[in-house]
Amino acid sequence: MEKSKQRVIQLLAEAHSKELALISTLEGHIRVAEHRPYRQLLQEHLHETRGHADRVQRRLDEIGFRRSMVSMGYGLAQTVIKQGMVVTKAPIDMIRGGTDIKEKMLRNAIDEVMTEGMEIATYDAIESVARGFGDHTTAELAAEIRLDEERMVGALRKEIPVLADLVVKATVRAADRPLEEPWPGYDDQTVDEINSALDQASPSLIVAVRSYEMKNKNRTTIIEATDRATE
Repeated sequence: MEKSKQRVIQLLAEAHSKELALISTLEGHIRVAEHRPYRQLLQEHLHETRGHADRVQRRLDEIGFRRSMVSMGYGLAQTVIKQGMVVTKAPIDMIRGGTDIKEKMLRNAIDEVMTEGMEIATYDAIESVARGFGDHTTAELAAEIRLDEERMVGALRKEIPVLADLVVKATVRAADRPLEEPWPGYDDQTVDEINSALDQASPSLIVAVRSYEMKNKNRTTIIEATDRATE
């Protein structure tokens, strides 16, 4: 087999292993995801991840993965990588066994962002290597999957402040929570000024604005703006 094809096959096989490991992880995370928007996000990505695994496997089949003499070696590598990822996470999940479900969701979401980052880098590498060898079909496949992973990272980053707020609410009584302005001068600003500021606000700040508004003036236009910003 050409060395170029071997390089592409190796990277694709590793990517396939990561997708299989992520399927197992997502299935576990969904079981403890009691926050509906977060659970729905995971369910959608689980479906997407299964599709990624199938597409990568089909591409491996097309370029001769199963027919090659090295396929046995890479097949073993897939199993080792998959088991390694699951085993690596096992001690962490066991430690979390006694934590509050809201904190568990938050920590799982953090893990998911890290995993997505690894997948993005993997598909970046596959696209570049495949394109360098003239394998444009594999390169385009990697680029398409990477875009899905990037969208997932963005969605997860919007969910993390929401999950963090659930942890805070579960830890501190509502009466004891500080009611400080989301930013200096907030109370003196108009609705239009606040909505304009939300366009550039981080997900965490958006959640803070929503919580502050619901406890104070409860202005519908601002609350609806925060909802749209986190969609």
